[in-house]
Amino acid sequence: MQQDLSVDVAIIGGGITGITAAYQLQKAGKKVAILEAASLGSGVTGYTTAHITVVMDARFQTLIKRFGVDKMKTVVDSARQAIEHIAQTIEREHIDCDFQRVPGYLFSEDDSRLDELQREKAAADQLGIDNELMGPAPLPFPSTATLKFPNQAQFHPLKYIQGLARVVSQHGGQIFENTRVLEIKKSAPHKIMTEHGTVTAEHVIMATHTPITSMLSIQGKVSSFRSYVLAVTLKTGALPAGLYWDMVHPYHYIRSYQAAGGEPIAIIGGEDHRQGAVTNTAERYAKLRQYTSSHFSVAGVKHQWSAQLFNPFDDLPFIGRAPLSRSVYIATGFAGTGMTSGTVAGLLLSDMIMGKANAWAHIYRPSRLTIFGAFKPLMAQQLHVMKQFMERLQRSPKSSAAALEALKPGEGNVVQVNGKKIAAARDAHGTLHTLSPVCTHAGCQVHWNTSEKTWDCPCHGSRFKADGAVLVGPAVRPLPELKP
Repeated sequence: MQQDLSVDVAIIGGGITGITAAYQLQKAGKKVAILEAASLGSGVTGYTTAHITVVMDARFQTLIKRFGVDKMKTVVDSARQAIEHIAQTIEREHIDCDFQRVPGYLFSEDDSRLDELQREKAAADQLGIDNELMGPAPLPFPSTATLKFPNQAQFHPLKYIQGLARVVSQHGGQIFENTRVLEIKKSAPHKIMTEHGTVTAEHVIMATHTPITSMLSIQGKVSSFRSYVLAVTLKTGALPAGLYWDMVHPYHYIRSYQAAGGEPIAIIGGEDHRQGAVTNTAERYAKLRQYTSSHFSVAGVKHQWSAQLFNPFDDLPFIGRAPLSRSVYIATGFAGTGMTSGTVAGLLLSDMIMGKANAWAHIYRPSRLTIFGAFKPLMAQQLHVMKQFMERLQRSPKSSAAALEALKPGEGNVVQVNGKKIAAARDAHGTLHTLSPVCTHAGCQVHWNTSEKTWDCPCHGSRFKADGAVLVGPAVRPLPELKP
C-alpha cells in the first residue's frame, strides 16, 4: 500500500473467511480491500487439514439439547450451503484445488461407543442429515462400528483461496499482504491504521480467526487450542478416500490426499491441548507419531505441523456484528471445522453488510450467551484466564546472566533476574532475546513453545516469535525488549 485509501469494506485477514467475504461483496459492487499481516492463507487456513463437512466437533445430540432441533437444522443448512458454495465457486471460477466429494466416517475402535453412535445417528436423523450406521470403517486397522456421512468434501485450501484472490484482484479488489493492522477507530467511517498507511472504510470485517485488539467480551467466550498433524506415506498405498474421526478425547482426525501426479498421502492429526498448557510440545508430536505407527504401516513422514483452534464455549461459532458496533464484524470460534465455518462466516457477513436478511444471523450472533448446557465450559474458561493472570504475580525460578547465556539456539524460558521476570530465548541464529513476558493484548504471562520456538499466550491465543514480533493476534504489538 503506497498511499492512504478509502473503500466500502476493509477486510482484515486473508484466510478463507476474508477471501470469501471479499469475493461476495465485490460481486455485489462493493469496493473492497483485504489487509493481511503476512501472506494469504498464512494463518490457520494454510495449516488446516481441510475437512469440509456438516459434522461438527460437538455431537449433534449435545447440540440439539442445547439449541433445539429447529435451530440446529438452520446450522446444518448453513454448513450444507457453505459446501455447495465452495463446489459451485470452484466450477464457476475454474479453480484447480483438488476438490473431491468424499464420505465422512465417525468410528469407534471398540464396542464401548456403540450406544453413543446410535444416539448420534438418531440426532442426525432428526436434523435431516444423510447417514448410515455400519460396521468397521474402511481403514487399515480394526474398528467396530461407524456412522457414515455421505457427500462431504475435501480440497487444497491454499489453492482454493489463491484462486479466489485472483478473481478478486482481476475485478478491482485490492489485496495488501505484509500489512499488519495496528489500530481501528471505533466510529464509522473507520480509520484503520496499518504499518504502511491508513485505510478508511464504512464497514470492517475482522477475519482474523479471533478479533484483534481488546474485545474481551468475545475473547472470553472462546478458548485457544493447539492441534498437531502428520502427513505420511503408507506401505499399503492410498487410504480409501474419506474423512475419518475417532471417538477418543482428544480425538484423532484422518483424511486421504493425492495431488494430480503425486504420491498418495495420509494426513493424521490430533493430540489437542490448550495453548500454553503444554510447554514441551515436542511430546505431542511424539504421541501422534506413536498413534500413527500403531495404526498404520508408515513408509515415511513427509511433513509435520501444528495449527491453532478457537473453541467456543457453547460449540457454535460467533459470527456477526462486534459488541457495541453496527459496522465492525467478527468471526471466531470455528473449532475444528474452519473451512466450513469460515465459508459460512464469509457468506453471512457479506449478506449483513449488503442488508440482506439471513436466517443464520440470529443463531451465530456474537452477543448470545447460551447458559443451558454451556455454563460449566464458560466458567472453566473464565477460571482458566484468571489463573493465568495470577501467574504473573508468582515468582519464577531465579537465574543469572550466565544462565541466560547458556541457553542454546531454540531454547527459551521465563526466568527471574535481578528481581525482574524476563522471557529469554535464543533464536535459530544464536541471538539471545530478552523480552517482557507480559502479553501485549491483555497482560497474561507468555509460555515458551519448545517445538514451534514461539512465545504463546495461554489466555486469548496470541503468539510471538522468539524476538517478540507478533505471529498471531489478538495482540497487535510485539513483546517489548527487557534488559536483565
